[in-house]
Amino acid sequence: MRKKLLIVIPSSRGIYRRTAIRSGAPFSPPLGVAAVAAGARDSGFEVQTFDANHYRSPGRFLDRKLKDFPPDGVGISFTTPHFPEVLRVVNLLKKRIPGVPIIGGGPHPTVLPAATLKEIPFDFLVVGEGDRTLSEIYAAGDFSRVLGIAYRGGNGPRLTPPRPPVLNLDDLPFPAWEIFELSRYRTSHLLARENPCGWLETSRGCPGTCSYCTKKVLGTKFRAKSPPRVLDEIRKMLDRGFREIHLADDNFAHDRERALEICAQIIRSGWRFPWAPVTGLRVDTLDRELLRQMQRAGCYRVYLGIESGSPRILEKIGKGIRIEKVEEVVSDCRELGLEVFGFFMIGLPEEEEEDLISTLSFARRLRLDFAKVSYTIPLPGTSLYQRLEAEGLLRGGGWGDYNFYRVPRSVYRHPHLGWEVVEKYFHRFYRKVYLNPGFFGRRLLFGLKHRTLLSDLKAFFGISW
Repeated sequence: MRKKLLIVIPSSRGIYRRTAIRSGAPFSPPLGVAAVAAGARDSGFEVQTFDANHYRSPGRFLDRKLKDFPPDGVGISFTTPHFPEVLRVVNLLKKRIPGVPIIGGGPHPTVLPAATLKEIPFDFLVVGEGDRTLSEIYAAGDFSRVLGIAYRGGNGPRLTPPRPPVLNLDDLPFPAWEIFELSRYRTSHLLARENPCGWLETSRGCPGTCSYCTKKVLGTKFRAKSPPRVLDEIRKMLDRGFREIHLADDNFAHDRERALEICAQIIRSGWRFPWAPVTGLRVDTLDRELLRQMQRAGCYRVYLGIESGSPRILEKIGKGIRIEKVEEVVSDCRELGLEVFGFFMIGLPEEEEEDLISTLSFARRLRLDFAKVSYTIPLPGTSLYQRLEAEGLLRGGGWGDYNFYRVPRSVYRHPHLGWEVVEKYFHRFYRKVYLNPGFFGRRLLFGLKHRTLLSDLKAFFGISW
């Protein structure tokens, strides 16, 4: 009889509750779960999922799932803001299914394996990429021989040597999308034109040196799937029922020729589906020809990691881009008919008030179709976290406070600004970028063209201005 693996997806409700952008929160089947499930199924496991995001009070539904599908093991992947919810779920599972091993993974356990084992009663942790690790844990007689894990030993947490990254991504199994009931997932129209919407990974790793980003899971070496493999995944996703595809890459356009070839193959395939690089692109990897090919291949919106309107700040945080290049790319996108979504950060430790003013002014001057500003959070594993820790600026707030959408006053002390000033500019950013005649005019035309006017109004009143 095959062993049963249950993968629990923790609820994100607590992360987005009382946030300014809760009406635009993403909700689609998680790619990481589909990838891990594929590896486990290849190793002979029967895999099912429990997504707590489907329920307002998931506890009794989880009890029902454990009864209908009694697992031989449970896996949970999570980020730092999910910590309080994962702690609650693991404690619940320990009571409901004592003796069943519970395995954690994801960015937070990868960066802080020993601390995570002390704080949450996991039996094992996957450290780094987990495509094959999970099934190896179950097959191992000697856990010390499994690379890239942490587990409980007699004298405390034990860590095995790191697992080398997967060099040939084409060797990985196709994500197991069939374990999800796609009709239960609906992404906000602010982020997707069609539903259901699915994630596609075409590459891993980013050689960038941004101070706020951690590379502990996927590394700094760029590794990519071949264009034919990418097209095979797209075909399988479309056959499965996905109607829109979002790229999950850290740096899709890093290899320009590969990105061009992927677009060319999509065009030759004759498939018509909307897609977008939702996790963001670096402007210094983009040019007019690549943007044109992306648009011809069905890309309708470009997401840009702009972060700041201050050249001084962009240099300080290691972003390595120029204001002039941002303006050039935005102009090219507008001429090519591509929507532009800009990502910004506020509260970077190097910032002073004039830098906040520069960012707000720049965001408005760009006349973006969408813009999002987040509070700067020093996630564990980043050079930003290490710097604040070394300077004694971390305040020791709980991991649940490491939330991009809430003022991080309990997380760290800003060297130059009071948090009331940062919060003022956070709300002013949204009011200045969105609450102006130019944006309303552009959005009205868009809403009439794409028949989204009513949903736009609903989203508007769901935002905390």
